[in-house]
Amino acid sequence: MKFKTVLFVALFAISTARAMPSDSERIADLERQVARLTEQVNILLAERSSGKRVENEAVYVCSLNVFTSHFRAENGNRGRARLDVLKQCRNKHDGMFCKNEDVRCEVYR
Repeated sequence: MKFKTVLFVALFAISTARAMPSDSERIADLERQVARLTEQVNILLAERSSGKRVENEAVYVCSLNVFTSHFRAENGNRGRARLDVLKQCRNKHDGMFCKNEDVRCEVYR
């Protein structure tokens, strides 16, 4: 009985050792993953800074007329385009004249 227990423990230890990668293997795998993610981030940052529009990406153009002033902004994000228009208006007029519900947005694809 004792021999079977020792044999079982030995076989279990061998199978566990084979299934677990060494620290150096795990570190190498993590370094490859970090390198791949870094490349992807750099690609995204380059696309963002180049100003190139991705195919089929929507562009939102929002505008607001207050008295004789016309404010306009465009962005790939509708909320940001709307916010940019409101900021322009609030820089020139009192906030009570620059209402969110008066902003008109159109989408272009």
